[in-house]
Amino acid sequence: MFSWHTLGQECSYEVSNDWGLGFTASITIANNSAATINDWQVKWQQNGSSTVTSLWNATYSGSNPYTATSAGWNNSIPPGATATFGFQGDGTDAAATILSCTADGITSSNSTSSGSSSSSSASSSSSGGNVTTVVLQETDGLCHVEGSIDNNNPGFSGAGFANTDNALGSGIEWAVASAGGNYDLQWRYANGSSANRPGKIIINGVNQADLDFQATSEWTIWNDSILVPVSLESGINIVRLEAIESTGLANIDALSVTGLSPAAASCSGASSSSTSSSSSTSSSSSGSSGAIVSLVVQENAAGFCGVNGTIDNNNGGFTGDGFANTVNIFGSAVNWSVQVATAGTYQLALRYANGGGSARQGVLAVNDSSSGTYDINLAETGSWNTWAIETLPVFLNEGTNALKLTATSESGLANIDYLEVTGSDLSAGTCPELPNISVWLAGDSTVANGVTPCPTGWGKSFQSYFNSNVTVRNYAAGGRSVRTWLYDVQSTMGGDGECLQSTSNGTPILQSRWQTLLDGMQSGDYLLIQFGINDGASTCPRHVGSTAFMQEYAMMANAAKARGATPIFITPVSAIACSGSTAVATRGFLSETYNAGSTNDVDVIDLHARSVQLYNTLNFCPIPGGGDISATTGGAVGAFFCDDHTHFDADGATEIGGLIVEGIRDLNLPLAEYLR
Repeated sequence: MFSWHTLGQECSYEVSNDWGLGFTASITIANNSAATINDWQVKWQQNGSSTVTSLWNATYSGSNPYTATSAGWNNSIPPGATATFGFQGDGTDAAATILSCTADGITSSNSTSSGSSSSSSASSSSSGGNVTTVVLQETDGLCHVEGSIDNNNPGFSGAGFANTDNALGSGIEWAVASAGGNYDLQWRYANGSSANRPGKIIINGVNQADLDFQATSEWTIWNDSILVPVSLESGINIVRLEAIESTGLANIDALSVTGLSPAAASCSGASSSSTSSSSSTSSSSSGSSGAIVSLVVQENAAGFCGVNGTIDNNNGGFTGDGFANTVNIFGSAVNWSVQVATAGTYQLALRYANGGGSARQGVLAVNDSSSGTYDINLAETGSWNTWAIETLPVFLNEGTNALKLTATSESGLANIDYLEVTGSDLSAGTCPELPNISVWLAGDSTVANGVTPCPTGWGKSFQSYFNSNVTVRNYAAGGRSVRTWLYDVQSTMGGDGECLQSTSNGTPILQSRWQTLLDGMQSGDYLLIQFGINDGASTCPRHVGSTAFMQEYAMMANAAKARGATPIFITPVSAIACSGSTAVATRGFLSETYNAGSTNDVDVIDLHARSVQLYNTLNFCPIPGGGDISATTGGAVGAFFCDDHTHFDADGATEIGGLIVEGIRDLNLPLAEYLR
C-alpha cells in the first residue's frame, strides 16, 4: 500500500489481486481531521495501458485518468473513519498514481504510484485559501544535496533519490514558496540500516524541529515520515534537512509540503540555511561532496554549440563577446553542452534581455528531450539593453549533456548573454561534430561563378558564409533555362509549343553537369535550385512553359531526395527596375517556383522579394535610364550591378548571397547549423 497525507485526510492505493492480465485494487480515503468531511473526490491514473473495467462503492467518470465520487451513502466521513471503493482492471501493470484527493476544500495532489516510479513532481494550485500539497522531487525546488542523486534502489518516485554523505551535518536543501503561516512537512524515505537516522529541520537558518527516520529494514522499502508542523514565511523559504549523526540521513525520495498554496520555488532569491558550501545561488549538485562551482558558458566559447541566428554586440550591457540573437520564428534555438561527473539536479541560470514588449517562451530540452524538458518564460525586461536572469533546476545525466533552448512562439527567443550552471564537478562539454556536407548549386548566370569584376553570380562567394564542414559546389551556367541546363534542347518547337529535346533512342539527352552533380551527391547534402530568368524566352531552345518548369523542378527534387539530400527552391533574383523612386518586381516564374515547392514538399526561399526589398533599402531608384535593361551606368547601382543592371559585380553578388543565408535562417533549416 502507498499512502499520502494532507492536513485532514489520507488517500491510499492498494492492489488486492494481480493475475498478470488483470487486477483488482482499491482506494481508501481516511479522515485524519477533527471534523467530518463531505463530498470526497479522487482522481487517479493507471500505469501503461491498463484500464478500469468496473468499479463499486463509488461512481466514476473519465478514461485514464479517472475520477471517482462518493456513492451517496458514503459521502460523509466522520473523524477517524474511512471510505473505500474498489475496482477491477485489465492490463499487465496494476500500478497507479493518485493525482488528487479532495473533500470540502481539503486537497491532496500527489504523484505516488504503487509501481516503482512516477512523474517527477506534482503540485496543485489552490484558490480561495484551499489547503494543498506540493511534492518536491529531484527537478522541482531541490537546491542542494551534500552527496548524490542516485537511482540504484528501486521503489523511488521521480528521477531518483537524494543520498547524503555519511557524515554529521550532511544535508539536503529545498526552496519552497508559500503564503506564510503553518505548514506540514513530510518526507518519503528509505533507511536500510539497522538504526534510526535522525535529522534536524532548519527553515531559513532556524532549527524548528527534529525528525527521526526509522529503519525500514531494506533500502528498497520506502515509508512516509510523520507529519512535521513548521512555520514558513510569505515568499521563498529554504528548507534544510541536516544529519544529526555521523551516519548521515536516510535516502530521501521526496518532500511533501501541505498548507496554503505551497509551490516549488527557484532556489535563488532566498537565503540559504546552510553554513557549508551551498549558497543562495542554489546549486543542485549530484557530485559526492565536491566543491560547488559555477560554470559560465559564453558565446563562441567552449560549451556553446550554436544559435539559429547570429552572435551580435549592438546592444549594451552584455558580457563576453556578445549575445545569441535567434531569428524571430517558431523553433529557433540556442545549443550548449555541459559535462557533469554524476547524475543529479543542477541549477541553471540564463542571462537575457527582452525588449520586445511581451514575454518570450521557450522549452529547454536535455539530451534531445530524453532526459527531460522544461518550460521557460523570459519576461520582458523593458529594453534590449536591460538584462535579467532566469533560473531553474535541471536534472543532468552523468557525462555530456546537450542542452537546447527552443522558441515556442513566432517571436523567437530573448537575446541570450550566457548560460550559467551551478553544481559540483562540472565543465564545458564537447559539442557534437557536424558531418561534412556539400551544398550543390544549379542555376543561371546570376548564380554562376562568372568573372571578376562582372558578371559575378552569388554562388561565387557563397562558401564564405559557411564553416569548414561545408563545401559549396557551383554547377550554375550562364544563359540557361532549367531545361537547357538539364538537357540538350533543339532550337525548334514541337506541336505542343515546347522546344524539342535531342534524344538517344527516344530518351532525352542529359547535360553532363546534371549527371556529374548527381554522381557526387551524398546523403545529408543540399541542392539549391534557382532558374526562371531565361525560362520565359519566346523562342527555343531556352523557352519553358509553366507546366514543364514545374515538372523539371519536381524531377530534380525527387532525384536529390532519392540520394538523401535536401532540395531547396529559390525564386529568381530581381534585376533593378524602377517605378519612380521605388524598385519593382521584374521576374516571372515566381508562382511556379512556389507551386513546385508546395507540390513536392520543398522549402522555397523568395530571393526575388528579398532582392527588391534590398534595392529599396539601398535607395537604388531612380536610376539613369529607368529600366532594367538600360545600358546606362552610374548612380548608386554602379557599385552593385554590372552595366546591364541585371548581373552583379563581386560586392553585389556577395550581398545577394547574404539574402539566401537570411532565407536559410528564417526557414530554420538544419543547414543553418553550418553558417558562420
